[in-house]
Amino acid sequence: MWRVGIAGGFSDLFLEVAREQLRESNVLLECVNLKSSGTEYDALLVSQGADISAYKISSHILIVPDDVTIRDSSAQCVITYGLSPKNSVTLSSTDNNKYTLAIQRDIISLGGSIVLRQEFSLDSILSQYETMALASLLAISDLLEQ
Repeated sequence: MWRVGIAGGFSDLFLEVAREQLRESNVLLECVNLKSSGTEYDALLVSQGADISAYKISSHILIVPDDVTIRDSSAQCVITYGLSPKNSVTLSSTDNNKYTLAIQRDIISLGGSIVLRQEFSLDSILSQYETMALASLLAISDLLEQ
């Protein structure tokens, strides 16, 4: 079982959708308060606008939006998500609730396999940033077809 910490201001809807999408996987999502947590996670997903600059992040994979500053991390793989082509995961296009997302560079999954650069579609009722966060979770959980 892979433990993934969820930090910051994700909506309840995001947590519900993410848990549903990951229910068939070996991923356990746990909400985490970085101020009081000393727990290590296999991955840590941070929401847009979260301030993690004062915390030492201890996880194998760190997933952060493009507006978050990382000061102290031992992560072996950092995945960024946002609207810039410089991010690891970004939107290619949107049409109502159908998104085309792009993984801009190869990333490492929780199981250690390489997730290759690719585009894929995802139906989502979440905001753009929460959709990109969800796509990042799906990618590291080996739930995307290669």
